[in-house]
Amino acid sequence: MTSDKRLLSNGLADKDVAELKLQAFNFLQKCLNQERQYSLTPLSDSSTFSQVFSIFLLNFIGELDNKVVNYDEMAINLVKGLYKYKEEREIVAALDRDKYFMQLFSFVLSALFLLNKTKEYPLGELIAQILPDDMGQYLKEIGSLQGIPQSGNLAMCMGVFSIYARDTLKMDTQTLIDDWVNIHMNAMNGNGFWGDRKTSHLQFQNGYHQYEIFDYLSICNHKKESAAYLVKKIADIRGQYAPYFGGSGCYDYDAVAILTMPGLELNNKDKSLLIVTGNTILSEQNSDGGFSESQWIWPTTLKTFYYGARHVVAASSDLKKERLRYFLSTLLFKNRRINTHWTKYSRNWSESNLWDTWFRLQTIARIDIALNCKNTKRWGFIDFPGIGFHHPTLEK
Repeated sequence: MTSDKRLLSNGLADKDVAELKLQAFNFLQKCLNQERQYSLTPLSDSSTFSQVFSIFLLNFIGELDNKVVNYDEMAINLVKGLYKYKEEREIVAALDRDKYFMQLFSFVLSALFLLNKTKEYPLGELIAQILPDDMGQYLKEIGSLQGIPQSGNLAMCMGVFSIYARDTLKMDTQTLIDDWVNIHMNAMNGNGFWGDRKTSHLQFQNGYHQYEIFDYLSICNHKKESAAYLVKKIADIRGQYAPYFGGSGCYDYDAVAILTMPGLELNNKDKSLLIVTGNTILSEQNSDGGFSESQWIWPTTLKTFYYGARHVVAASSDLKKERLRYFLSTLLFKNRRINTHWTKYSRNWSESNLWDTWFRLQTIARIDIALNCKNTKRWGFIDFPGIGFHHPTLEK
């Protein structure tokens, strides 16, 4: 889909914002199945994950109301789905170490907040089961302070649960929250992340999750400039941040979230880079109104192979090995489709889906706001800890 929508120095035009929202809503309607449940893609099955993604996207574009979604019915389905998933996951993993369950639990709490159903379904017994006695020991065991893959996601979720327990359930979890913050702050490397101090896609993509908690708590982070500097070094010629060419819903959003974090001063070069990123994403909106993970992976052609190889060759020495590994992996036939724990259906790399549409729009919105703070009210971020929160105010 060739888009004429463009980010300029003061953000998006009003008509472009309206068009983006309308197209996203039309795509959402394509994902609504005969049972009146939302699927991840028009061709996929429905799941509790796809339901929360639909709520997030509807809220983001200003269309979440009882006329579109039955709040009572949706809340019941989310809670039932969460408990069913809990039963499945606790057979194979400890729940507080299981990214799949921790992720869904965090999402459901955010969705219930948006549906104004938290009082009816506080889920306090699950929170009590998940919270650790010793936050430091927990963070150490999951590898959060060493930057082990997926540890950032687990740490963020535990931060969400601790804050939710304090603010909503009125539990005495302030010590857990303080320990979470202080331990992470004291273990930061020179880049403002965790683990070995090296330039890598994984380091910022994993570490972004802790920054979500810092932002929600308005924590003063003296290494935010270092984190932003590392991220800017990773940007490719199209302003994207994935280890493979063509960007990624997650990598691009995580990078832009760091570059637009509260209290970070942006110079003209920084703003120009953000504009390039935003316009690249806008140019690859699909004809159905949604967004995908990447349009440059499968099927492999001479063009995609060339740009993928150039993406590796153009990298600095620190990044070359990481990009080469991903480039070779994406060429494998077994990786021609994307498999996730969200649905049974495996989607195409270029296939529109609720997750990438929400993430792509959030990326565009954060850039739009960074260019012009007056644009904040255009977008429906979530006033709840975790993914989807953004409040561009100065740090305390």
